[in-house]
Amino acid sequence: MSLLMLMAGGIISFLVILIDWRKSLKSVGPVDAKSIVHRVLRVVVRGSGFSCVVDAGDGARYVMKLSGAGQGAHGLFHELIATRIARELGLRVPDVKPLWLETSTPWQVGTDEFDDALQRSVGWNLGIQLIDPAVDLASNDLDDLSDDFIEALAYVDAVLVNVDRTAKNPNLLCDARGEVLAIDFGACLYWSRRAGDAAKDMIAVSSSHFLADRGLRFHRPRFKSEVVDALFADVPADWLEQFSGVLADVRRYFVQD
Repeated sequence: MSLLMLMAGGIISFLVILIDWRKSLKSVGPVDAKSIVHRVLRVVVRGSGFSCVVDAGDGARYVMKLSGAGQGAHGLFHELIATRIARELGLRVPDVKPLWLETSTPWQVGTDEFDDALQRSVGWNLGIQLIDPAVDLASNDLDDLSDDFIEALAYVDAVLVNVDRTAKNPNLLCDARGEVLAIDFGACLYWSRRAGDAAKDMIAVSSSHFLADRGLRFHRPRFKSEVVDALFADVPADWLEQFSGVLADVRRYFVQD
Protein backbone atom coordinates (compact mmCIF):
# COMPACT_ATOMS: atom_id res chain seq x y z
CA MET A 1 0.00 0.00 0.00
CA SER A 2 1.42 3.37 -1.00
CA LEU A 3 2.12 6.21 1.40
CA LEU A 4 -0.47 8.31 -0.43
CA MET A 5 -3.18 5.70 0.20
CA LEU A 6 -2.25 5.50 3.88
CA MET A 7 -2.47 9.27 4.21
CA ALA A 8 -5.83 9.30 2.43
CA GLY A 9 -7.16 6.62 4.77
CA GLY A 10 -6.01 8.60 7.79
CA ILE A 11 -7.69 11.75 6.54
CA ILE A 12 -10.96 9.90 5.92
CA SER A 13 -10.89 8.41 9.43
CA PHE A 14 -10.29 11.85 10.91
CA LEU A 15 -13.21 13.33 8.94
CA VAL A 16 -15.54 10.55 10.12
CA ILE A 17 -14.59 11.25 13.74
CA LEU A 18 -15.03 15.00 13.21
CA ILE A 19 -18.50 14.52 11.66
CA ASP A 20 -19.61 12.25 14.51
CA TRP A 21 -18.34 14.83 17.03
CA ARG A 22 -20.22 17.65 15.27
CA LYS A 23 -23.39 15.55 15.29
CA SER A 24 -23.03 14.92 19.01
CA LEU A 25 -22.82 18.66 19.66
CA LYS A 26 -25.93 19.33 17.56
CA SER A 27 -27.82 16.66 19.51
CA VAL A 28 -27.40 18.64 22.71
CA GLY A 29 -30.20 20.99 21.70
CA PRO A 30 -30.57 24.70 22.46
CA VAL A 31 -28.21 26.10 25.09
CA ASP A 32 -29.27 28.85 27.49
CA ALA A 33 -27.53 32.03 26.34
CA LYS A 34 -26.54 32.76 29.94
CA SER A 35 -24.42 29.60 29.98
CA ILE A 36 -22.43 30.35 26.83
CA VAL A 37 -18.80 31.44 27.20
CA HIS A 38 -18.24 34.73 25.38
CA ARG A 39 -14.50 35.17 25.84
CA VAL A 40 -11.48 33.47 27.37
CA LEU A 41 -9.51 36.10 29.30
CA ARG A 42 -6.53 34.36 30.89
CA VAL A 43 -5.12 31.03 31.96
CA VAL A 44 -5.24 30.18 35.67
CA VAL A 45 -2.09 28.56 36.98
CA ARG A 46 -3.39 26.44 39.85
CA GLY A 47 -3.50 22.71 40.45
CA SER A 48 -3.43 20.09 37.72
CA GLY A 49 -4.98 20.36 34.31
CA PHE A 50 -6.03 23.67 32.80
CA SER A 51 -8.40 26.36 34.01
CA CYS A 52 -9.10 29.79 32.60
CA VAL A 53 -11.03 32.93 33.47
CA VAL A 54 -13.95 33.54 31.13
CA ASP A 55 -16.79 35.97 30.53
CA ALA A 56 -20.16 34.23 30.31
CA GLY A 57 -23.53 35.18 28.89
CA ASP A 58 -24.97 35.97 32.33
CA GLY A 59 -22.51 38.89 32.66
CA ALA A 60 -20.42 37.16 35.33
CA ARG A 61 -16.85 35.93 35.26
CA TYR A 62 -15.93 32.36 36.09
CA VAL A 63 -12.93 30.14 36.47
CA MET A 64 -13.70 27.49 33.88
CA LYS A 65 -12.36 23.98 34.37
CA LEU A 66 -11.99 22.15 31.08
CA SER A 67 -13.60 18.86 30.17
CA GLY A 68 -10.69 18.17 27.81
CA ALA A 69 -8.10 18.19 30.59
CA GLY A 70 -7.49 16.72 34.03
CA GLN A 71 -10.17 14.24 35.13
CA GLY A 72 -12.41 15.18 32.24
CA ALA A 73 -16.16 15.62 32.32
CA HIS A 74 -16.52 12.92 34.98
CA GLY A 75 -14.47 14.95 37.48
CA LEU A 76 -16.30 18.16 36.57
CA PHE A 77 -19.68 16.51 37.13
CA HIS A 78 -18.59 15.29 40.56
CA GLU A 79 -17.32 18.76 41.47
CA LEU A 80 -20.51 20.47 40.29
CA ILE A 81 -22.80 18.25 42.36
CA ALA A 82 -20.52 18.03 45.40
CA THR A 83 -20.13 21.83 45.56
CA ARG A 84 -23.90 22.27 45.43
CA ILE A 85 -24.37 19.71 48.19
CA ALA A 86 -21.79 21.60 50.26
CA ARG A 87 -23.76 24.82 49.83
CA GLU A 88 -27.01 23.05 50.71
CA LEU A 89 -25.35 21.86 53.94
CA GLY A 90 -24.35 25.42 54.89
CA LEU A 91 -20.69 25.64 53.86
CA ARG A 92 -19.42 28.81 52.15
CA VAL A 93 -18.48 27.85 48.60
CA PRO A 94 -18.40 29.68 45.23
CA ASP A 95 -21.37 29.41 42.90
CA VAL A 96 -20.96 26.74 40.23
CA LYS A 97 -22.72 26.13 36.93
CA PRO A 98 -22.20 24.31 33.63
CA LEU A 99 -20.73 26.52 30.88
CA TRP A 100 -20.93 25.92 27.14
CA LEU A 101 -17.79 26.52 25.07
CA GLU A 102 -18.36 27.03 21.36
CA THR A 103 -15.86 26.37 18.59
CA SER A 104 -15.88 30.08 17.72
CA THR A 105 -15.13 31.35 21.24
CA PRO A 106 -12.30 33.92 20.94
CA TRP A 107 -9.09 33.61 22.91
CA GLN A 108 -5.53 34.84 22.52
CA VAL A 109 -3.96 33.46 25.67
CA GLY A 110 -1.99 30.44 26.79
CA THR A 111 0.36 27.99 25.13
CA ASP A 112 -0.18 25.54 22.30
CA GLU A 113 -0.86 22.91 24.96
CA PHE A 114 -3.62 25.07 26.45
CA ASP A 115 -5.00 25.68 22.97
CA ASP A 116 -5.19 21.91 22.40
CA ALA A 117 -6.98 21.40 25.73
CA LEU A 118 -9.45 24.16 24.89
CA GLN A 119 -10.17 22.62 21.50
CA ARG A 120 -10.86 19.27 23.19
CA SER A 121 -13.23 21.03 25.60
CA VAL A 122 -15.76 22.35 23.08
CA GLY A 123 -19.14 21.64 24.67
CA TRP A 124 -19.94 21.54 28.39
CA ASN A 125 -17.42 22.55 31.04
CA LEU A 126 -17.58 23.67 34.68
CA GLY A 127 -17.80 27.32 35.66
CA ILE A 128 -16.80 28.33 39.19
CA GLN A 129 -17.58 31.85 40.43
CA LEU A 130 -14.44 33.99 40.18
CA ILE A 131 -13.43 35.21 43.64
CA ASP A 132 -11.19 38.20 42.97
CA PRO A 133 -9.20 39.25 44.84
CA ALA A 134 -8.63 36.09 46.85
CA VAL A 135 -5.76 34.47 48.73
CA ASP A 136 -5.06 30.74 48.97
CA LEU A 137 -4.77 29.70 52.59
CA ALA A 138 -1.62 27.79 53.55
CA SER A 139 -1.06 25.26 56.32
CA ASN A 140 0.09 27.97 58.74
CA ASP A 141 -3.24 29.79 58.29
CA LEU A 142 -5.40 26.87 59.40
CA ASP A 143 -5.10 27.58 63.13
CA ASP A 144 -6.90 30.89 62.56
CA LEU A 145 -10.07 29.30 61.17
CA SER A 146 -13.16 29.85 63.30
CA ASP A 147 -14.70 26.95 65.20
CA ASP A 148 -17.96 27.36 63.27
CA PHE A 149 -16.20 27.14 59.92
CA ILE A 150 -14.11 24.15 61.02
CA GLU A 151 -17.21 22.26 62.12
CA ALA A 152 -19.07 23.09 58.90
CA LEU A 153 -16.07 22.08 56.78
CA ALA A 154 -15.53 18.80 58.63
CA TYR A 155 -19.23 17.99 58.40
CA VAL A 156 -19.44 18.60 54.66
CA ASP A 157 -16.19 16.81 53.83
CA ALA A 158 -17.29 13.82 55.92
CA VAL A 159 -20.60 13.70 54.06
CA LEU A 160 -18.95 14.01 50.65
CA VAL A 161 -16.05 11.66 51.48
CA ASN A 162 -13.62 14.37 50.37
CA VAL A 163 -10.11 12.91 50.15
CA ASP A 164 -8.45 16.09 48.85
CA ARG A 165 -8.21 18.50 51.78
CA THR A 166 -4.87 18.08 53.51
CA ALA A 167 -2.74 20.46 55.56
CA LYS A 168 -0.41 20.78 52.58
CA ASN A 169 -3.31 21.47 50.21
CA PRO A 170 -6.34 22.72 52.20
CA ASN A 171 -8.19 24.11 49.15
CA LEU A 172 -9.46 27.16 51.01
CA LEU A 173 -9.69 30.76 49.79
CA CYS A 174 -9.97 34.02 51.72
CA ASP A 175 -11.86 36.77 49.89
CA ALA A 176 -11.55 40.56 50.16
CA ARG A 177 -13.97 40.63 53.13
CA GLY A 178 -11.91 38.13 55.07
CA GLU A 179 -14.43 35.32 54.59
CA VAL A 180 -13.10 31.82 53.94
CA LEU A 181 -14.57 29.69 51.15
CA ALA A 182 -13.98 26.01 50.44
CA ILE A 183 -13.12 25.01 46.86
CA ASP A 184 -12.11 22.00 44.74
CA PHE A 185 -14.68 19.27 45.36
CA GLY A 186 -13.67 17.05 42.44
CA ALA A 187 -12.44 14.20 44.66
CA CYS A 188 -15.84 13.65 46.32
CA LEU A 189 -18.88 11.38 46.13
CA TYR A 190 -16.80 8.21 45.79
CA TRP A 191 -18.65 6.35 48.52
CA SER A 192 -17.86 3.00 46.91
CA ARG A 193 -14.15 3.51 47.61
CA ARG A 194 -14.72 3.44 51.37
CA ALA A 195 -16.41 0.18 52.18
CA GLY A 196 -19.56 0.56 54.26
CA ASP A 197 -19.65 4.39 54.25
CA ALA A 198 -22.91 4.50 52.30
CA ALA A 199 -24.61 2.52 55.07
CA LYS A 200 -23.21 4.44 58.05
CA ASP A 201 -25.30 6.89 60.04
CA MET A 202 -22.26 8.32 61.88
CA ILE A 203 -19.53 9.71 59.62
CA ALA A 204 -16.13 11.39 59.92
CA VAL A 205 -13.55 12.97 57.61
CA SER A 206 -11.00 10.82 55.79
CA SER A 207 -7.75 9.95 57.56
CA SER A 208 -5.77 12.29 55.26
CA HIS A 209 -7.93 15.33 56.11
CA PHE A 210 -6.23 18.10 58.09
CA LEU A 211 -9.07 17.91 60.63
CA ALA A 212 -8.89 14.12 61.09
CA ASP A 213 -7.10 14.31 64.44
CA ARG A 214 -9.98 16.28 65.97
CA GLY A 215 -12.13 13.17 66.03
CA LEU A 216 -15.29 14.97 64.92
CA ARG A 217 -18.22 12.70 64.06
CA PHE A 218 -21.56 13.61 62.54
CA HIS A 219 -24.94 12.16 61.70
CA ARG A 220 -25.40 11.55 58.00
CA PRO A 221 -27.92 14.08 56.61
CA ARG A 222 -31.13 13.27 54.79
CA PHE A 223 -32.64 15.33 51.96
CA LYS A 224 -36.11 15.43 50.53
CA SER A 225 -36.31 14.19 46.96
CA GLU A 226 -37.05 17.69 45.63
CA VAL A 227 -33.81 19.01 47.17
CA VAL A 228 -31.82 16.45 45.21
CA ASP A 229 -33.81 17.31 42.08
CA ALA A 230 -32.79 20.96 42.49
CA LEU A 231 -29.11 20.01 42.64
CA PHE A 232 -29.38 18.54 39.14
CA ALA A 233 -31.90 21.02 37.71
CA ASP A 234 -29.62 22.74 35.18
CA VAL A 235 -27.18 19.88 34.60
CA PRO A 236 -26.80 19.14 30.87
CA ALA A 237 -28.84 16.17 29.70
CA ASP A 238 -25.82 14.43 28.19
CA TRP A 239 -23.97 14.64 31.52
CA LEU A 240 -26.99 13.23 33.34
CA GLU A 241 -27.15 10.37 30.87
CA GLN A 242 -23.42 9.73 30.91
CA PHE A 243 -23.13 9.85 34.71
CA SER A 244 -26.51 8.48 35.71
CA GLY A 245 -24.79 6.23 38.24
CA VAL A 246 -23.67 9.27 40.25
CA LEU A 247 -27.24 10.59 40.33
CA ALA A 248 -28.42 7.19 41.57
CA ASP A 249 -25.71 7.16 44.26
CA VAL A 250 -26.67 10.64 45.47
CA ARG A 251 -30.33 9.67 45.75
CA ARG A 252 -29.47 6.43 47.51
CA TYR A 253 -27.19 8.20 49.98
CA PHE A 254 -29.32 11.24 50.84
CA VAL A 255 -33.00 10.63 50.17
CA GLN A 256 -34.98 9.30 53.10
CA ASP A 257 -37.17 6.35 52.12
